[in-house]
Amino acid sequence: MRQLLITATLVWTTALLASNGTNLIGHGPISNGMGGIGVALPMHSESIIKNPAIMNVTREFDLSFSATYLDTITKAQNSDVNNNFQEQTSSTKATILPSVGFIHQVMDNVVLGLGLFETSRSSVDFRNSTAEDGIFRVSSNMSVSVINGAINYSVGALKVGVGAQVGYGSLSTSMYDSINFDPDTFRGAGEAHAQAYGFNAGAAFWIVQGLNVAVSYQSALTFDYQPVLTNMADNFDIGPTSNNLITGDKMAKPAEIGFGFAFVKDLFTISCDYKIVQWSAAAGYKELGWDDQNVIAVGLAANILNGSTIRVGYNNANNPQGETAVKNSWADIDSKGTLNSINMLNFPAFAENHYTFGFSQIFSRTFALDLAAIISPEVTVISEGMTDDWGNQLPITTKQSQTAYTIAGHWMF
Repeated sequence: MRQLLITATLVWTTALLASNGTNLIGHGPISNGMGGIGVALPMHSESIIKNPAIMNVTREFDLSFSATYLDTITKAQNSDVNNNFQEQTSSTKATILPSVGFIHQVMDNVVLGLGLFETSRSSVDFRNSTAEDGIFRVSSNMSVSVINGAINYSVGALKVGVGAQVGYGSLSTSMYDSINFDPDTFRGAGEAHAQAYGFNAGAAFWIVQGLNVAVSYQSALTFDYQPVLTNMADNFDIGPTSNNLITGDKMAKPAEIGFGFAFVKDLFTISCDYKIVQWSAAAGYKELGWDDQNVIAVGLAANILNGSTIRVGYNNANNPQGETAVKNSWADIDSKGTLNSINMLNFPAFAENHYTFGFSQIFSRTFALDLAAIISPEVTVISEGMTDDWGNQLPITTKQSQTAYTIAGHWMF
């Protein structure tokens, strides 16, 4: 039974919102309305972080403010032989995430950009449950924001861009004291804050008028959340002083490689991206055996009467957790059950399909309003968990659905 307690209580980040793994699929209304694309299609200030090579301006200076309302429903149920544990729903509240960015064309072939974007956000809150519910009153919260400055340079049909990034991350976790079996006392190391530094870069080539292909790269941003992760791991015998599953406090936003094309013809636009998210090399996630993630995003847009644009999109990504549990093993813990339990209860990052919609209205030569919505239907994953004291393999059931709504103002000077 001790093993089952370990399983259900080490929580890092959960309740992911409109995301591929722990990464949000987009950072503004155009990307969010078109399936999270952005490698090849210019998109106001969103291009600063998606691909600096395709930054462009409507006139000379573009300024965008956006706010995204993020909500999720995460449910988890541990099981025992008699199915005594009931399904619990996280009471995490919806979150408003702001972003701001501007792009300035300083020369005919040089564009500068600067923006602040929230790139990752996840949380879970089961503190309203009881000790008898099998979820152990866990709570956690993680967020990552990035300041991104960028420049691009064009030579004929070729544009190249590079950006510097400063990331700000925070992480907190707590759970009831399962070591002393005290459901009214919580254990945790408080909230840790960390900075990380990285870069992004890209290139785009216009094959013919209206058609371009592009490539982008985002470096990893590695945060050191000392002592949150090792403190929690040691409390449950899987930290550096015990079974060495978790030996450090680092957790990274993984590196990404992207390829895409965009085609604009008259009133219609189509764009498609393919990205590889390198979870298997990212600190924190690689210890849990995450696989690299393949992401496909497709977006369509149509300009209609009176300066209006409608958008639809689709985003598909494989479950990065996959068959993770077979990648790590140790002598005195059921490794398959432990990894499945940590991944499924603490990182339900298995949303695979996102359906997106967007709308824009140009009100004047200097102002436009952009809207977007993202819907990810509920997904259920049942995994083999830890064995109890009698050798029974106990299943873990996790369910997740996601929604996001974005509104933005775009000023052109």
